[in-house]
Amino acid sequence: RDQRERAPSTRRFLLPFAKPAVSDVVERSIPELAGGNWHNGAALFKGKAACFTCHVMRAEGFAVGPDLNNLVHRDYASVLRDIVEPNAVINPDAVGYVATLKNGGSAVGTRTGENEEELTLTQPGGQAAKLAKKDIVKVEPMAVSLMPTGIDKTLSKDELRDLMTFLLTEEPKAAK
Repeated sequence: RDQRERAPSTRRFLLPFAKPAVSDVVERSIPELAGGNWHNGAALFKGKAACFTCHVMRAEGFAVGPDLNNLVHRDYASVLRDIVEPNAVINPDAVGYVATLKNGGSAVGTRTGENEEELTLTQPGGQAAKLAKKDIVKVEPMAVSLMPTGIDKTLSKDELRDLMTFLLTEEPKAAK
């Protein structure tokens, strides 16, 4: 060992007057989610509601629309509004575009890539439409969201509560 004197490490100090810090993690209580089933909500996200065809949540789904991993930090009312009225606020990272082609066809999706020769639009389900720029007449942003309206009407009240439970809360810890 080196014999030079050094300052003692902080773990060698005893501070009897210091108290452990309060945890930064605050348990959220959302009254509207009372009785909601997180696992049923996860199944709805991948199944009946088909949210995963356009959204990524907990490493599952396709990155067409906004990433939903931050929803656990948002309030119930704003997330419900995003489901009930998808055109109320459109995330600038997920603006839909319509590309009109010379052959009379069109392609719809979010703009995910572009170079001198082609434009890439990612469509629901994660399929990437690579369009040659020489075949495109025009590309216009959509005035409405790619997310369909009425998803809330396809779900029962309990299913909507379960889906919101999945979106707004962390996965429950398994009972030991």
